[in-house]
Amino acid sequence: MVIAGLVLVIALAGLATAAAANASTSSYSCAQLGRLWLSVGGGKSSERIAEGVAMAESGGYQYAVDHDSNGTVDRGLWQINSVHGHWSSYNVTTNARAAKVISDDGRNWRPWVTYMTGAYRLHCGA
Repeated sequence: MVIAGLVLVIALAGLATAAAANASTSSYSCAQLGRLWLSVGGGKSSERIAEGVAMAESGGYQYAVDHDSNGTVDRGLWQINSVHGHWSSYNVTTNARAAKVISDDGRNWRPWVTYMTGAYRLHCGA
């Protein structure tokens, strides 16, 4: 009986650890978004804006999705629209690379509504 109880406790601890690991990999902080941006070759000078845009667009949630009225879908941290084909992905590296390409290496954030409205400035010290 004691062994069965111990096995149950260990199993539950494992589930809690797995749940925490999954939560940490699907929700990103500003610092994590910045590291991701830099890891795909994004510039240091545009790091804070990239963080702010991603946080304003998705709340840092990897699996954020928005179905637009025109039938397209925005996916991932930077809410990349499905018109961009495979770039519209929940894969964080693909999504960050797409943001880098679409933003012209961080020089043009106008494709993002949260940049145009200034909402990105409310996040990550942008």
